[in-house]
Amino acid sequence: MLLSGCGGGDDRPKVEASLRHYLSTLDPQACLESRFCEQGVFPLGAGAPQVKKNSCKKIHTGSDGQSGWSCVVTFAHGKVAQPVSVAVRGSGEVYGAVPVSRQALPPATVYEGGP
Repeated sequence: MLLSGCGGGDDRPKVEASLRHYLSTLDPQACLESRFCEQGVFPLGAGAPQVKKNSCKKIHTGSDGQSGWSCVVTFAHGKVAQPVSVAVRGSGEVYGAVPVSRQALPPATVYEGGP
């Protein structure tokens, strides 16, 4: 008897397609004069963001069916890569994406002694 695995299979292609659609709806000019931008902060002048194929990985699932994903978006025709944190509804629709800094924090300064 052959048993197939349970679960919905690989959601990565669906999330990547939804992220592509989400990124295509962003208006870089919309946030230039505002203090808060709902659509996130993506670099301007680096070309259209592209989702790197097979880069999305589910990092957590909430009790409400929503999930968090980590994906890689590239700019400048794939020459510059940026990790992105992605919020996904249970339907697979991306409703938020925010770039994540790759810069490491500087080492902590340790002061010895006192005043």
